Amino acid sequence: MTSEHLRITEALQPHVRIALTVLAINAKSRLAQQRRPHAQRKPPLVAVLLSPYAAARSSAMAVIARHLHAPVQRVDWTRLLSPYAHEAELNVERLFDAAEHAGVLLLFDEADALFGPHGRPLDLTDSDHEACTEALLTRMARFDGPVCFTASHRRHLHPRVLAAADPVLDLTAA
Repeated sequence: MTSEHLRITEALQPHVRIALTVLAINAKSRLAQQRRPHAQRKPPLVAVLLSPYAAARSSAMAVIARHLHAPVQRVDWTRLLSPYAHEAELNVERLFDAAEHAGVLLLFDEADALFGPHGRPLDLTDSDHEACTEALLTRMARFDGPVCFTASHRRHLHPRVLAAADPVLDLTAA
């Protein structure tokens, strides 16, 4: 963790720092138990970190990574999207399969761009974008590891992400 991350982390409210630590402990436990048969799997551990400040979101992820002692894989969601629904589904499937095999926390940074109205690349139609989103959310529901979404505001996230998330941490809450 850099000195800048440390400074920003210390500025977070104590209950937020505690929640981040608990999240990291839960994610570490989930990664340790990830090698179970499919029948014994639990729902994914989904967390949402909200802040209009990228530095605060980055510092929060640094706290989680420090406690996790496991890789945090930042997902470049633009590489998942495709104008062909089947190709997008395959990309999403490959991502989650690799994450399960490697035992990493998947980080969808700036997820509001992925799910938000302005997140759709210009070459994708609304139906193509919805198909990609559906593939992501469906595969995430079968994922056995931790997933973290960061966004500037909760209204920019898909309702199914918010419904699956526990916890939803507002990093700017007083």
